[in-house]
Amino acid sequence: MSNDLTNSDTEENKIAVFPLTNNNTGDYNPQISDNKVVWESNDSNDSEIYLYNYDNGTVVQLTDNDIYESSPQISGNNIVWQGYDNNDSEIYLYDGSQTIQLTNNYIDEFNPQISGDKVIWEAYDGNDSEIYLYDGTQTIQLTNNDTYDYSPRISGNKIVWQGYDGKDSEIYLYDGTNTTKLTVNGTDDYSPQISGNNIVWQGYDNNDSEIYLYDGSQTIQLTNNDTYESSPQISGNNVVWEGSDGNDSEIYLYDGSQTIQLTNNDTYESSPQISGNNIVWQSYQNYSDPEIYLYDGTQTIQLTNNDTYESSPQILDNKVIWSSYDGNDSEIYLNFNPPLVPGEIQGIKWHDLNKNGQQDTGEPGLEGLTIYLDQNKNNQLDQGELSTVTDANGFYSFSNLNFGNYTVAEILQPGWKQTYPFAIEYKWSDSTQPEGIPFNWVDISTTGTKLNLGDENYAEVALPFNFSFYGEEYNSVKISSNGYLTFGKDATNYYNSWLPSSSDANNLIAPFWDDLNPNVGGSIYYYYNPTEEQFIVQYQDVPRYEVEGSLTFQTILNSDGTIVYQYDNLNATLNSATIGLENADGTKATQVAYNENYLSNDLAISFSPVLSPKNYLAHQVSLGTGEIIENLNFGNLLAGLRIEAEDYTNYYDTTAGNTGGVYRNDDVDLGTSGDIGGGYSVGWIDSGEWLTYNVNIPETGLYQPVLRVASEVDATHNLEISIDGQTSTLNFNGTGGWESWSDVAGGNLNLTAGNHELKLDLGSSGFNVNYIDLVPVAGIRIEAEDYTNYYDTTAGNTGGVYRNDDVDLGTSGDIGGGYSVGWIDSGEWLTYNVNIPETGLYQPVLRVASEVDATHNLEISIDGKTTTLSVDGTGGWQSWSDAIAKSLNLTAGTHELKINLHSSGFNINYIDLLPYTDLNVASSVATDELTGNPDQTSLVSDSNQDLFTTANNSDNLLSGSQEKDVFVLGDVFEPYYAAQGWEDYVLVTNFASGDVIQLHGSADNYYLGASPEGLPKGTAIFWQGSADEAVAIVEDVFDLTLDSDSFVFI
Repeated sequence: MSNDLTNSDTEENKIAVFPLTNNNTGDYNPQISDNKVVWESNDSNDSEIYLYNYDNGTVVQLTDNDIYESSPQISGNNIVWQGYDNNDSEIYLYDGSQTIQLTNNYIDEFNPQISGDKVIWEAYDGNDSEIYLYDGTQTIQLTNNDTYDYSPRISGNKIVWQGYDGKDSEIYLYDGTNTTKLTVNGTDDYSPQISGNNIVWQGYDNNDSEIYLYDGSQTIQLTNNDTYESSPQISGNNVVWEGSDGNDSEIYLYDGSQTIQLTNNDTYESSPQISGNNIVWQSYQNYSDPEIYLYDGTQTIQLTNNDTYESSPQILDNKVIWSSYDGNDSEIYLNFNPPLVPGEIQGIKWHDLNKNGQQDTGEPGLEGLTIYLDQNKNNQLDQGELSTVTDANGFYSFSNLNFGNYTVAEILQPGWKQTYPFAIEYKWSDSTQPEGIPFNWVDISTTGTKLNLGDENYAEVALPFNFSFYGEEYNSVKISSNGYLTFGKDATNYYNSWLPSSSDANNLIAPFWDDLNPNVGGSIYYYYNPTEEQFIVQYQDVPRYEVEGSLTFQTILNSDGTIVYQYDNLNATLNSATIGLENADGTKATQVAYNENYLSNDLAISFSPVLSPKNYLAHQVSLGTGEIIENLNFGNLLAGLRIEAEDYTNYYDTTAGNTGGVYRNDDVDLGTSGDIGGGYSVGWIDSGEWLTYNVNIPETGLYQPVLRVASEVDATHNLEISIDGQTSTLNFNGTGGWESWSDVAGGNLNLTAGNHELKLDLGSSGFNVNYIDLVPVAGIRIEAEDYTNYYDTTAGNTGGVYRNDDVDLGTSGDIGGGYSVGWIDSGEWLTYNVNIPETGLYQPVLRVASEVDATHNLEISIDGKTTTLSVDGTGGWQSWSDAIAKSLNLTAGTHELKINLHSSGFNINYIDLLPYTDLNVASSVATDELTGNPDQTSLVSDSNQDLFTTANNSDNLLSGSQEKDVFVLGDVFEPYYAAQGWEDYVLVTNFASGDVIQLHGSADNYYLGASPEGLPKGTAIFWQGSADEAVAIVEDVFDLTLDSDSFVFI
């Protein structure tokens, strides 16, 4: 933050101004004593108390809870404040080492003041407000009457306050032993302040308010005029106040002998504070924003001169502190440079190959990528925001940071997606659904601990394990009498609401949130089952507020983060409750029911946390002075490597010169691309031409080449991609125009990490190429030699390597080396344990080789699902090739895979199970695959669940079945049907509950609207840009939302 608040009346008087805080939360109400500053700050949830120590340069957060703390005051090492304990406000004292709760009752305490180790405050006793003193060891009630006593102030052993005597307010002094009434008149006296033996206040003289001083023996009227004086403050013998001069308010000083008018101008001065001979105040300049002024005993200095709002100045000797709005929120500023021990933020960005959100052995760091501090939280690196790049190990750090709140974000590279940090959402099902959890009541009414809860009450209970809820860990939970559990601050709310809602209660688990009343019947129990690692809360026969019927239900928190609601006996009104889950700030929720007749006896509901595919996230942290925050990591997964066709390193072209005349000056013909994203493309292609490219493969693995092509020539075009001696051949037909772009996919290439040359051999003429994508195939590899059981027709291991049983193994000459199963005879079989990470469609690909020029047959089966492969000879025992089988729909979990070998004379290196497409769908997806091409106009489902994978901009009709279908309208690189407005869109028909539409990018890239007049009625999907970029119409469906489970984004 710059010091542009610095200013003064003259160059000689210029004083620097320094920020103590710099964050995105409100900091205000600062106080100073010795070399320490205390203030309150909003931490995005509630207000907390912070302490800065000038001597060691540290800031300490004194409170960290879910309640509001305010009005801090400081004297030496001691700090006092008031805090709301979810019932009323109480008084808290920090003594330099620990926090002590001075009060704990059901009445409101407020306005605490401190001097040394003595604390005073006012409290409402049920009748009126009284004054209380904590003398360092005990609390003493100083007043006990039927009138209001308030505004207490303390100095040493002496306490002053104003109290109503039945006629008006008077000033009272407690000297440590006795209470004296300092004023006895028929007018109001108020706002007393004290310093040693001296007391000042303002009093009404039947005309206006005047300033009065009691010097320990007598009362002196300091002012006597026809204008209003107010806000007196005192330090020793010096008194300061603000008074009207008939035009505006000015600052006046009484120095023990005379009154001096410190200001005389046309602006409003207010809020004076004094320490010794030094005085500070705020002044409204030109009736706009207030500025801070300091009188140092001889001259007045303007400390600030800006367009922001300064307030709450405080002073100690010549040190001044105040709060000021910095254009975003309020911060704390000083007129002296605060030494602060800097903090540091660090972490790693890594390639999350298995997508599990944690860096596992063998997953490398990612070098040269940008991490930045997104202080305005707009998801982009702006000018002035700090940034850095990762080193060779993916490590980054930000050092020399002031304490405060930071948003640590990454710049995500094209073709990559974020796997960590991640957002959590919850999927639910109930026992009435085919795949739902069964009802299995666990009665704890005789074994559990009973809670004695009244109406609108709660108990906080320690959890036997750390429970993860919306990605945060908790070790305790509040159990509310009103049918919900919460990790938040409000556990007494009886008024249930729709989820999500920013209003309390939040951070809640709500099996039956309604106005319940265990005070008049029923019981609430909790119990830990260590065998099942379950924490159970049971509401037994609890009535609703009108003492109507009773309800018996329970919540089960499992240690793995799953949640179960069970309903045993519901004999009451059921259509006024909320059932669901909600996060801490009320922005995300899973709502099962709200004020509807959904629940029934013997019903169970289960909730499972899943990673949300729709969120890009940054780390939100609060950094303390001298603190090093580690492990703010970012996991990325390569979704594709893009090679622009025009960025070749070498070439052969049949014609001289660049026909298109753009981008480069050689013989390759380049034109401007009309594809999404613009750029350039290779065109005017003749058969026999070729191009080469340097490509850096980040990780060893399988990659599928996908070319972006266009052609007006209605013929078959072919080309080859080769890397490291591996070749993939691609064939495609005309796309309908030179700028009608489409994707054509080739066979997988097994590539090793590092720099390689990719060659593109153009086998025919008359088409354009925009780019080549190499898309990682995130599969499961099963090495053939790592079987768990087998049947082999011959004794012994013929190859004599790796294992000592009857399976014949040899050393593999394939890329990557290792071992292979060989000397295969018909009738043999092998089994393997395989862990399927996500339910979905997987395509088995076998790596095989054979010198025998014949057809070889085998069968792969998992969970009763079987697929058959026929493999021809490959030209040699070490000439390896991929054999691709039909896809299998597999469920997540551990399974046995079996290979039945129905012929002889071939070798197997490994089996890959490749997800057919990365749908980010955690539930069951399609069983059949329907793939479009430019020669078709429609794809129509059969009666099964189907996966519609269209050729981009080709198929105009996608018609679903009565089962679950997936409509792919975009891939990881681009949206489909987003280039020609209403001339090119897809009509989706028979779209039903449970169906899914896959789109490229994120929900922010799209919007929904009504289909235009003259086209089929339904919801239209638009690619953001202009209303003409229509993607699809979902016919006869009018209730779609982009944040629903009907959409996934990649």
